Amino acid sequence: MKYSHKWLQEHLDKPLLGAEELARTITTKSFEVEGVETHEGAAIFDIKVLPNRAHDALSHRGMAREIAALFDIPMHPRAILENPVSKGLPLNPSVPAVRVAIEDPKRCLRYIGVRVDGVAVGASPKWLEERLASVGQRSISNIVDLTNFILFDLGQPMHAFDAAKVAGGITVRLAKSGETMTTLDGKDLIFDGTELVIADDEAVLALAGVKGGKKAEVDAETSSIIFECANFDPTETRKTSTKHSIKTDASKRYENGMTSELAGEAVELALSELQKMLPTAKIGTKSDVYPHPEPHSLPVSVTLSELNGLLGSAMTEKDVGEVLGRLAHAGFAHEAKSGAYVVTPPVSRLDIRIKEDLVEEVGRHYGYDKITPTLPNLGRKGLPNKRLYYANKVRNFLVERGFSEVYTYSFSSDKGDGVEVLNPVGDDRPYMRERMAATTGLAAALMTNGRSAPILGTATVDIFEFGNVFTERDEQFHLALGSNKKKAGLWTSLTEIMSLLGVKESDVVVIVPDGGIPDMCEIDFDASIVQLPEPLANETLAGAERSVIYKAFSKFPHIVRDVALWVPKETKVEDVEAIVTANAGELAQKIYLFDTFEKEDKKSFAFRMVLQSFERTLEDAEANAVYDNVVKALQSANAAWQVRV
Repeated sequence: MKYSHKWLQEHLDKPLLGAEELARTITTKSFEVEGVETHEGAAIFDIKVLPNRAHDALSHRGMAREIAALFDIPMHPRAILENPVSKGLPLNPSVPAVRVAIEDPKRCLRYIGVRVDGVAVGASPKWLEERLASVGQRSISNIVDLTNFILFDLGQPMHAFDAAKVAGGITVRLAKSGETMTTLDGKDLIFDGTELVIADDEAVLALAGVKGGKKAEVDAETSSIIFECANFDPTETRKTSTKHSIKTDASKRYENGMTSELAGEAVELALSELQKMLPTAKIGTKSDVYPHPEPHSLPVSVTLSELNGLLGSAMTEKDVGEVLGRLAHAGFAHEAKSGAYVVTPPVSRLDIRIKEDLVEEVGRHYGYDKITPTLPNLGRKGLPNKRLYYANKVRNFLVERGFSEVYTYSFSSDKGDGVEVLNPVGDDRPYMRERMAATTGLAAALMTNGRSAPILGTATVDIFEFGNVFTERDEQFHLALGSNKKKAGLWTSLTEIMSLLGVKESDVVVIVPDGGIPDMCEIDFDASIVQLPEPLANETLAGAERSVIYKAFSKFPHIVRDVALWVPKETKVEDVEAIVTANAGELAQKIYLFDTFEKEDKKSFAFRMVLQSFERTLEDAEANAVYDNVVKALQSANAAWQVRV
């Protein structure tokens, strides 16, 4: 947003520093100043305000408060607006009050409407035109310019309707499906029934928080207006703005959230300035619908030791007192109570809610450059995580016994799983798994890995998985084991593991018992180790060498060819395997002995060749050619060798 040096100065009670020094300090401690330009002799700052401070700093008053705290400058009394301005304004009882209704108080937090009669729409005063021009806004008319002035001055969006074009009262409601509106800039909108709109008794007047409509547009013939000032839910405003591809200064502020209290101040200031421009205008009674008034800001407490501990600083009580004194210019109140600083932020500072927020604010204004950097204590041992500690022991145990770890989807297609996802990543997996040993979980992994067993050089696939499962009540951490062959002793392996850890069999929380699902079993791991002691220290890993070797794999399917032969009893398997390997060619990804037996004075060797290309799917003819080549080589190597066909 662009900020005028002259405009900022009017919010402060003492002269500001020069543009260059001001820009440097704001960049160092608050926001990035992306550029400084000049407009009619006054400096204009282009300042990047991040979303976490948009609720208060996207306005000249908000930025002036930040500057006041940075430079210890009091705010001008006009910028405080503690007392409603309209208390001194002559309200005219002959002007009818605006009938206002909010149908959805969760989406519209507050709505203020006030009618003003005897309005003459025309050119704006020179000061108002200059203010808007300084921040890149063109003048439209005195009424529209006034609402824009309020937005850039206080950060509160406002809108003005031509009262004569409003039929009946004003209702904040959801649009009806198929309802239409033409925006002020001529864009035709069709609503689907999810948008919040401002409507009269006949039609839509505005898209709430985003854009006004043509129906009640203020023009040169307007003699009565209705000032609208409201606050809308940030999330819903963003959804609506995105849906219709409309981004405005108003929607940007609503999307980032703001206090509903600001709407009251904005109306007061608008009416005050309007009376100065149009002294004969008749101001009606304000209609203020505020279903759930915001509570005052809650105090946040922090001690000096907590401040220094979190920041790594060495601030004294004097330092903290000086910072809090400067923050008082920005609306922060503070007192000392029971050895702590009790600080109440202004209602506009939605980002100050917990102790850590306050610590960051104090540290920022104290100056991070004053905090001496210190190295962390590298000699301190990290505290072990109980679950991770014991799970790693189980992993090592299982891997030593030939198991492989797998990770399967936490999402499931099994309707038996009770937790349904509101926004599933895909229609094929709309549920969260209640157990891992399920059709789309470990069972599917067993089937997939079983098909690839030949290329892995094994006939049996033993796998295990650690992972989270979900119920309506909570989230649990389970361990599941599985084998693709009917393998006796899966449960024995599991109980052996738990016994190794020191878990009693009676403490094991069984989810899927041995035999409950063929070749799988599952336990609640966290619940099973609850009685185990907390580990005292992490296992020492420092100094351990670890070589990670990556080998690319083919995405194309493999073909298996087996070759068996009779050889004399004294023949070494290595000699035969060497000939098979030398003649199988580059398509052979794995060659291994899978069967051997002896008969009288000879023995049989059976080798499996796993053939696979990295470039294409192999054809049988190619695999047969490899097989034939190996057979010929074996027959030529030794006349006593007999290939079994």
